[in-house]
Amino acid sequence: GMSRPPSQQLREQFAFTPFPFENVGALVSESNPDLFLFSSDYPHMEGGRDPLGRFDRSLEDFDDAVKAKFFHENFERVFPA
Repeated sequence: GMSRPPSQQLREQFAFTPFPFENVGALVSESNPDLFLFSSDYPHMEGGRDPLGRFDRSLEDFDDAVKAKFFHENFERVFPA
């Protein structure tokens, strides 16, 4: 058996990097802010135009704690130094 629920295991060990055209705000609202982190494929076409701005606009209704998780804290958790 597992020693922790699947939801906890996902939050602690997984993260997803949405494309800039995806509404990360909706993804966070429907799941958990611990699951998503910023990424970009800049300067390649798949990176989209203005990925920082698009993600920032998508998260404009969220507080600074959620934005911090998305833009850097979740990365630091998944890929510790």
